[in-house]
Amino acid sequence: MRFLDGGGYRLPDRAQPLLADYGTRPDFFYDDGQVCLYVDGPFHEFPERQCATPRSTARLEDGGCRGRPGQG
Repeated sequence: MRFLDGGGYRLPDRAQPLLADYGTRPDFFYDDGQVCLYVDGPFHEFPERQCATPRSTARLEDGGCRGRPGQG
């Protein structure tokens, strides 16, 4: 958040909202444009989570949301 704020970028509208229709909880969400922001961490190192990520992405895209996996 410091990087975004310090760089003059707009901060997300919501933090960790549950998007129940899509079975996911992005780290941050921009309401206009329906943009999800995920910040990968140790939780995503588990194989079962790595398999779930493409399914979540597909559900979000089908619903009109945009998301990109983070690069750490």
